[in-house]
Amino acid sequence: LLQQNERWLVEIARLMTELYEELPDLPTAEPIASDWQKRRLWDACCHAILSSGRTTLLVLDDLQCCDADTLRWLVYLLRTEPKQGLLIISTERNLEISSEHPWHEIRFQLQRDDLLSQIDLKPLQRSSMARLAQNVLGREMSAVDVAALYRETGGNPLYVREMLQAGFDVEKHLSTDHGSGGE
Repeated sequence: LLQQNERWLVEIARLMTELYEELPDLPTAEPIASDWQKRRLWDACCHAILSSGRTTLLVLDDLQCCDADTLRWLVYLLRTEPKQGLLIISTERNLEISSEHPWHEIRFQLQRDDLLSQIDLKPLQRSSMARLAQNVLGREMSAVDVAALYRETGGNPLYVREMLQAGFDVEKHLSTDHGSGGE
């Protein structure tokens, strides 16, 4: 990134202020007041991602948290160099995306332009969840423990991992489930 032209670095520093630590003499960009300035920022971000000449993987986690401008930039990036070696992998929690969210419009555009492949991930089956739990814990869980964990997480891998790392207490959940002395 530091090998970029100063013109691009000034724009990128809007988003990555830590560049000023490496390049203290880098000028500060003017506030964005018009569309041409926003486009210059978008061009700088595209250039930074695509300028290596190598295949690039861009990972966007929790796409539902992106604002409209970020999503529009994503479309801009994909249309800038569609033949360049670029793969974008993103995750989204579709239950957290309201019907008014800008992602719906962007998704339609990307699908229409054949720039989107979508893979819907389903919850893990109990046996797969048990293998994940074994990997996280470093040991096998009993069938009773697996059943309790599956009831609590619904097979969602993130919830399985988080609950196990937080010290999931099977005994507490079993007593609560059966109503015998739970808190």
